[in-house]
Amino acid sequence: MKLKVLITLKELRILSSLHGIGFIRLTKENASESEIIIPAKKRSDIDWNTANRLVEENKDFLYYIKLIRQFYQTGEMRPSDWNHMCP
Repeated sequence: MKLKVLITLKELRILSSLHGIGFIRLTKENASESEIIIPAKKRSDIDWNTANRLVEENKDFLYYIKLIRQFYQTGEMRPSDWNHMCP
């Protein structure tokens, strides 16, 4: 592997150990070829302070957070809402 990839994977593993985040390598052409590189750790609650900070830093993340909030509050997931996440 290239050094940049190794450094990135190291940083992702640090984030995973600190915050429980996972990393999925998505394959746009064939979704079935996508793979979980680092599995996420299950949490029973959402850290809304961190979510709000991420929204401030990345406005594209706001729509995703709104969908997560809707699911978290109602238990409803409408697949048609998630279809807009991919260009």
